[in-house]
Amino acid sequence: MTDQFRIFISSPGDVGEERRRAAIVIGRIRREFARFFDVSPILWEYDPMLSSGHFQDVIEKPSNTDIVVLILWSRLGTALPERYRGLDGRTPVTGTEWEFEDALRAKQEQGTPDLLVYRKTSPPQAGFTEPEQLEQAQRQWEALQAFWLRHFVEADGTFKAAFNHFSALDEFESQLESHLRSLMRERVSRLLRDEGRRPVSWHSGSPFRGLSVFDPEHAAIFFGRERAEQELVELLARRA
Repeated sequence: MTDQFRIFISSPGDVGEERRRAAIVIGRIRREFARFFDVSPILWEYDPMLSSGHFQDVIEKPSNTDIVVLILWSRLGTALPERYRGLDGRTPVTGTEWEFEDALRAKQEQGTPDLLVYRKTSPPQAGFTEPEQLEQAQRQWEALQAFWLRHFVEADGTFKAAFNHFSALDEFESQLESHLRSLMRERVSRLLRDEGRRPVSWHSGSPFRGLSVFDPEHAAIFFGRERAEQELVELLARRA
């Protein structure tokens, strides 16, 4: 029986395409590592939104998952009820802030989850028909900048914590898949060492093995038509 392995995707609502790509990437990771883990994404789009509580009450806590992926662009999101507090006790906090800081607190206290942060660098686009909407977009941008200074960059430009930049959707997908695969390989090697088994030997180079069979450890090089598969899945997701 394989262990559960959950990847939490956290973001405001301005990176919907990136969230869909993340789900597709996790699908590929799930197939590749199915021998060792039952990998699943945690996205609010996948969970039933019960009216008995707030949206945030329904979603699995990031601190209970294995990897948290934070995606940011132009906004920070909607404020949560007062019972949700930041690391320093401040209120109100947005869902994105609380999810990241819940995961960060758990990382500091128990060593998990791993945190991957991605920020989109292409210029944000503010759609508005009323002055209030433009003012709201500005407030969101200022809140995002304050969050970024709190956790990632000092006012003088020095770095507090590691993060990743991307400007295009394909670039984000490539980064995320590479990073998740690297983290998963580390987990597999650790799992096998703990069980007293020889770690998997990951191969590179030509995926062709001649007359030899493909075994599970060759999953990283047994591939093909991934872009066509991705485009088809995205098309079906949009129509659904």
